[in-house]
Amino acid sequence: MEIREFCALACALCFTACSNPSRDEVEIVNNLYPLQFSLELKKEIIPFPSTRSMPENDISEPTSGSSGSSSDTDVESLCRYIEYFVYLETENEQTLIKHKHYTSNDGDFSIVYDTLPKGNYLFCFLAHNSQKAIIENNMLSVDTVSDSFYNHLQLNINSIEIVNRDIPLQRAVGRIEFRATDALPSKAARLDMTISNYPNCLNPLTGEGISNAEIQTISYIFKPEEVGKKELVHAFYTFIPVEEVPLTAIVSTVDSENNVLRERTVSDILPQLNRIIRYSGILYGPSDSDDTFRLTISGNGDWESSENKDLPD
Repeated sequence: MEIREFCALACALCFTACSNPSRDEVEIVNNLYPLQFSLELKKEIIPFPSTRSMPENDISEPTSGSSGSSSDTDVESLCRYIEYFVYLETENEQTLIKHKHYTSNDGDFSIVYDTLPKGNYLFCFLAHNSQKAIIENNMLSVDTVSDSFYNHLQLNINSIEIVNRDIPLQRAVGRIEFRATDALPSKAARLDMTISNYPNCLNPLTGEGISNAEIQTISYIFKPEEVGKKELVHAFYTFIPVEEVPLTAIVSTVDSENNVLRERTVSDILPQLNRIIRYSGILYGPSDSDDTFRLTISGNGDWESSENKDLPD
């Protein structure tokens, strides 16, 4: 039995060897050509600092983890999801023909495999942490904007060679922080950040943000162990629109019965790509002065330089 099986296998191999080489092997699958993209975070990109608390002294600037490192950052170290878009390019338009969603539980996370026929294509990649991501009318909307990284690549597929490319992803968001200089009172239950002109949608073709006309509220529920602590930081991420559209954020601290303990309105916020804009001031209780907020744009290492400005209430 084993001898007959071996002879059959040998005959099959001989028949394969006599046929046309690699071209026939590729065209056997409906003229589809294999693709492989390996995603990595560009080595200049580093995580944002913690949003829970900051040191009691001067504002701590973000630092890159290991100085002098020449290797790029693994996608799975900062992101849990990948969106993969394929657009077919013709003379007059770009048509979305494929969208795939990957999670960190998938095998070979950060490596995208695909097969496509000959043609001109635009491949777009977004790594992020938002739990819900929906594409509609060439606009990707997420439940909450998270730390996100993007890149795209144009390719003309016209040969039988396997496409194997490394794709360095770059940060596609900015972050807005509100740092409390007063201690959290025991009666505070929740902090709400109500944002207008919020760019919480993304154009997958370009990686640019799209402002939303609807007002969005991001809430944070205080933990018992945070009572009495100072320097707590509350933050949100935002995509970056191609046109500068100022945001307005109303920051409200409320008690368990939804009574407002403190409310601050910050206008003319202009998010910047790969940078943190940090506002410091009293968030939880009444203040003795109206001049309690200071704008700090943080940067160190891979981040750009800081800029400090005084802002009125």
